[in-house]
This record gives sequence, structure tokens and C-alpha cells, in this order.
Amino acid sequence: RFQNRNNTLAKFIAALLLAACGGPVSEIDHEIGIPEMPFEVETIEQGAIATKPGPYLEGTDANKLTVIEAENFSRKIAGPTADIWTQQTSLAGASNGKYMQATPDDGSVRAVNFAAATVIEYDVKIAAPGAHTVLIRTANCGADSGSVHLAIDNTVAAADWAVGSGCAWSWSKRQVNITGKGIHRLRFGMHKDGFILDKVILTTNASYAPSGSGPVQTARMTLNPKFNFGHYIAIVDTRTDAVLSDAASKAGVKGLQIRYSWRDLEPTLGNYSFGEVLAHLNLLKTQNKKLVIMVTDKSFNNTTPIPNYLSDYALHYSKINHDGKLVEGYDVMRWKPYVVTRMGALIRALANEFESHPAFAGIATQETAMSDEDQLAANGYTTTGYRDAIVELITQAKVALPNNEMFWYMNYIPEVHKGKVGQLRIAAAALAPLGVTMGGPDIMPEDNGLLTRAYPLYKFPNSEGTGGFAGKMNLFCSAQHASHYHVKSATGQFYKPLEIFQFARDQLNVKYVFWNRKAFEKLPGDYQWTDDLPVIATSPQFNLTLAP
Repeated sequence: RFQNRNNTLAKFIAALLLAACGGPVSEIDHEIGIPEMPFEVETIEQGAIATKPGPYLEGTDANKLTVIEAENFSRKIAGPTADIWTQQTSLAGASNGKYMQATPDDGSVRAVNFAAATVIEYDVKIAAPGAHTVLIRTANCGADSGSVHLAIDNTVAAADWAVGSGCAWSWSKRQVNITGKGIHRLRFGMHKDGFILDKVILTTNASYAPSGSGPVQTARMTLNPKFNFGHYIAIVDTRTDAVLSDAASKAGVKGLQIRYSWRDLEPTLGNYSFGEVLAHLNLLKTQNKKLVIMVTDKSFNNTTPIPNYLSDYALHYSKINHDGKLVEGYDVMRWKPYVVTRMGALIRALANEFESHPAFAGIATQETAMSDEDQLAANGYTTTGYRDAIVELITQAKVALPNNEMFWYMNYIPEVHKGKVGQLRIAAAALAPLGVTMGGPDIMPEDNGLLTRAYPLYKFPNSEGTGGFAGKMNLFCSAQHASHYHVKSATGQFYKPLEIFQFARDQLNVKYVFWNRKAFEKLPGDYQWTDDLPVIATSPQFNLTLAP
């Protein structure tokens, strides 16, 4: 087992606290925003990216037991200063002869804010959501080391969980609620330094009482990651069966990316409507093609993509753009923990429903840019708070998709509070070890904003720390409408589709390209999506020799 750690980021990120921001009264006290960086993952090193063992499987016995040896964590996150969970063997009687301890055991006490605590996490695939009991085997050997914080995903389940006194092994338990089937994270954050964690049990039986060191560790999910590199047609408007079948049938096309609004997928709180997605998956299955599900939470028209129960978090905008035209649309307050919780639940539900479907390739989020920055500061936005919310959401999503791709569309984090730079790089550094696939809109070789803010992240790493993540993450890019009327300064002509593709392949090091099915002319003589098809046909796959 090898562990991947970034100490420089540990010292930097540990000092950043999530700004206070809230959801509904029933949720606000229990929601947490947690920067997932830096962390270690129990891994077997494989090329440039480490492949972690799969999540633990909830038992099928009457008690639905999931038993975990504490040292077999899914990941651990460094806290402030020297805080870290460390494997120990000195205390006799530990299950399997090993246990984890929050070190350096110097008497420090950390608040429930997980951003200021060292965290250890265990991924569990839940088949029976609802009321559960978490039991932990501990020994309270220090003068003041007998409590810990527990969260399920980004919701605090037990703050300052105090265990028995005395340096003898004992069991302690807490009741929790786990919402929705799929893969969830059990997260233990340091409260009192020196806390010892030997074993974790999750059960639906509130009366369950283990004897001795408890049962043996339960099985983990076998991972079989699926990568479907190549060209995809992105469907942005009309999606009749005829349109979809025609786009998917084109030579060299690996599959489709289709946009589905959050509102359509979750019409009411916790009630999902996936019938249209299933119909599209079944249609593409007949053509041996793949589907990337893009969940939209922002719009560029006057139609809200957000469910009514989240209306308090919607930001409507109406303004004159640089072309002198009135534009309207909606953003959502993505930095609010309740929004993160609900979007995470939706993605987890999609993953659980379709992970085994042969046409399912993965899930994509929309770009990180916000359409109307004028409203941000007045609604609790901070640059680092938004960054941390992005990392938390994409972490939840990728944990839910261990065998499929999670496409993170990034291009810009609004920096309302000046002096906050490099936030996308920090987020990417946190997400890379998880196996997240990174990219974004657009493919525009001479766009100054993309050249300075996003494109550097597609480069290869360098010794100065200013390089990108090629070789550490699978990368993609999206040729949207603006790519088709992007002007080459040297000639005054539009970039040709072949030139767009070559820039993406050779300069951005991508393995996926998403081509918008653009059926209208923006400027006289610009290119249409049909002009992309010869390029797709002649280069169906590319950059396959690049790690990871």
C-alpha cells in the first residue's frame, strides 16, 4: 500500500475556513462545507493515478452489518499544523493488531467545523437507507482525548461524540440517518487530539451489541472502472429519438451528452423522475453508444432549471450583454451547503440507478462560472467558500461513481473578493487523486480568459507548481457554439473544426471532445456541427497513451 500526500497544500489549505452560510432552519446547523484537500488514499499505485479499493458493502444479513477495520480507510485529510490520523500498533488488544489515532496527541481540541479538523473517511454502499447505528471501538488513553466528530457526507451526525473513560477497549454508538441508496462517506473528524479508532460498524439494528473486537471486516465492492474515450455529440436543445439516433450514428462518435435540468430530474424534494434518461440509455444501447448525463442547475434563458423547493437559492438575472442584447437566466447559490447536499443526493441517485447500464458513461456538471456576478456578494458568496463547495460536491459525485466517469466542467471561479487566485488549481489538486475527469467549455485557442484561467490546468505538471494536470487526470473539452465562430487573429478567418480539434488534442491533452450539435448560424460563414463530422470520423480516439 502506498499513500499519496501533498504536504505543501496541507499547510495552505488547513488555514482556510469555510465562510458561514446556511440553508433552511432545519438544515443549517447540520450542514458543513469541507475542503477535501489534501488527502491520502489507501491505494495500490497504478501509473500516474492511484486506484483505491472499492467502498464497503452493506451486509445482507438481518442486521445489515458493515464492519470496517479503521486502518483500512478510503481516504484521510490532513488538518491544521501537524494534525493527521496515524496508524498505530502499540496498544495491545487492537482488532487486527492495528488502529488509527488522531495525532500528534498534544492536547489540541478542534471544533466541529471539518475544515479545521483532520478527517478520516470510509465509503459504504448503502442498500437500505434510513435509520442506522454507528458503533466505534475505542480506547480513551489520554488525559483529554475521548471524543470525535462524525459526519455522513456533508451533514454532521454527531458532534463532540464522547466515549468512555479508561485505557481499555470499549464500544460506543450513535444513531444516524442515511438518506438514499448509493455510496456514502462516513467521516470522522478530530475533536480531541489523541482519539483512538480501532473498528467501525454500521447496522440497521439499534440494539446490536458486538462482543470482543467485533466481527471480521466485511467485503468491499470490486472496482471495474470504465473509460469511453473519444468524441461525443452534445445535445443542447431538440432531443427527439430521431435527432438522438441520427447524431449517435455518425462515424467516429462514441456517444451523446444530453442535458437534463435538475427540475426535471427531481420535481419535488427527494422524488426523482428518471424515465426520460432511461429511455435515452436504452435507445443508445441499441446503437452500442454511450450517454453522458449532464445535470443543469443554471440557464441562459428565462426558464429556471431549479426545483421549486430550492427557489430561495435561485438567482434570476436580466442584463444587457456585450452585444447590446437583453439576456436573462438563472444561477443557483452553489456555495450554500444545502444546495451541495441536494445536488449530491441527486447525483448519487442517478449513479445508483444507472451504474450498471451498458450505455451509461458518466455524469457531468455545468461550468463553474456564474452568469451574474453582481448578485454574489450579497448572498454570502466568497471565493474560497465556492471553491470548497465545488470540491465537496464533486467529491460526493465521484465517490458515488467509482466505476464511471465524473466530468467536472470548470472554467472560472468568480473572484469577488480580490487577491484570491488559483482557486481552480487548488480544487483540481484536491480532486485529481479521486479520479475525477476534468475539462470545460470552450475550445478557443486565442481566448485570453481561457488562456489565463483554465487552459494552464490542461498542461503537464512542472517543478514550479504552475503546470497542469495532464498525466494526473483524464481531460476533456467542449466545442460549444463560440468555438465555431472563434476568429484566428492572423487571418481574420474562423478557426476550422480540424484546427479546434488539433488544439484540444495537442495543446489541451484531452481524451474526450464534446461537440455541440449547433443547428444555427451565429455569424455569416461560421461553422456548423455538420462541419465537425469529418474530423470526428477520421480521429475517433486520441491521446490514449497519456497517463492516467
